Amino acid sequence: MAGRRVGLTVKEIENARADGADRWLNDGGGLFLHVRPAGTKTWRLRYTVGGKRRIVDLGDARLKSLMEARQDADQLRRVVDNGLDPIEEQRKAREAAEA
Repeated sequence: MAGRRVGLTVKEIENARADGADRWLNDGGGLFLHVRPAGTKTWRLRYTVGGKRRIVDLGDARLKSLMEARQDADQLRRVVDNGLDPIEEQRKAREAAEA
């Protein structure tokens, strides 16, 4: 019996194409790669906080490796586990930096 494969591989990410419509490649735990028809590839994390389903952008897949995206997703999951919304926390940090 073959082992269970979990998540995306680097080769799958490199070869991902959208062929006319947006495409979402799931890595697991809410992390996915959003591929657009123009060729843009973006890491995103889907999570639920306070009964609301949210999606946060983790960055361009050309600039952020699979391992880095997984690490960022783990950090944001810890924020969600503490009952906080990562999007709101990022907004607050941005506003504090501007002040």
